Amino acid sequence: MYEYLTGLIRVLEKRLPDKTDIDRMIQAKTAKDVFDVLNDTDYADNLLNRKPEDYDQVLADDFNQLKKLLAESIGKTPLFDLLFIDFDFLNIKTILKQKFLKLDKTATASQPISNLSLETAENIKKILLLKHQLAKLKAKKRQATAIELAGGKIDAQIADTVNQIKKMKFDANIEASLKCLIDKLRKTKPITPSLIDTACDQELLKLKQLLAKKIKNKFIDNLIKMHIDFLNTKILLRTYETKFKTPFIKGGLIDKNRLMHLYKADKQVFYTNLAELFELYEISHVIDKFKEKKDLWRLERELDSRTFDFVHTASKSASFGPEVIVSYFLNKMTGARNVRTILSGKLNGVEMEEIRERVIV
Repeated sequence: MYEYLTGLIRVLEKRLPDKTDIDRMIQAKTAKDVFDVLNDTDYADNLLNRKPEDYDQVLADDFNQLKKLLAESIGKTPLFDLLFIDFDFLNIKTILKQKFLKLDKTATASQPISNLSLETAENIKKILLLKHQLAKLKAKKRQATAIELAGGKIDAQIADTVNQIKKMKFDANIEASLKCLIDKLRKTKPITPSLIDTACDQELLKLKQLLAKKIKNKFIDNLIKMHIDFLNTKILLRTYETKFKTPFIKGGLIDKNRLMHLYKADKQVFYTNLAELFELYEISHVIDKFKEKKDLWRLERELDSRTFDFVHTASKSASFGPEVIVSYFLNKMTGARNVRTILSGKLNGVEMEEIRERVIV
């Protein structure tokens, strides 16, 4: 399975936008000129009859081709789920914000619904509503009087809701995560977009740990540990000054209790100790940069870049296997991010240097 796909990927990789292509796109005078550069890459077959303003559809079509390729080659496997489950949680974030924060589609436009998820957005929305309804009914039962319980109406409503959920044949792991998210958000006040993002990211990584155990590959294990450590660090840096302690995920290389202990440190010691913890990932300089500018987007870009380097290095030394597939997938993700950043910037008159510092190469 891996040998054939590795051979194919080695061919396809040659058409990915490289550093020269990225530089040409950044220096392009217009968005149309960026499209001309893309015609020399693997995006070419999706550019026919398209304008620069259609870049989101171009990228979506390209990723659907990738999903089809992987579905046909590795099938419904833990590795396939590991790659695409992020899209489920992007949809879950958006739907939860619309549900709990009453945000409309305009307010959540920065997180559009994706059709690349393992479960359809429609099913995610339906089961979220059912899970929420079930939680409300169970709370109502706990508070009901003996007279109210005697008629069995609440029990009948609970049973009906449970049956509706069972009939959906929804992914069991994602369903369990949705229950945890609903329970957590019902108990939390106030609910904020950042809190929903953090809660979803934590549940996502718990599922990725389960999938990694099924894949049984050292590279995948180390990648998930890196994701956990980087997420825990982003959570800590987001919440340190507010002292709003959020539970960290266990399973990374950095002990979550050591991170929790940093809440008690003053600013000077905090950043020094945190940088020391991250010497094993060789990103202490990233912590130092954040200390100066407090830019979360810059921090996330640097952490994504470090992840990209780790995966790319593993892929180069692998004859075949998950390393090559994950690297190609991440290359496509990074490429889509770069193209979106560049074209959005060109269409909105963003300066060249500002675009340059936001891409990953």
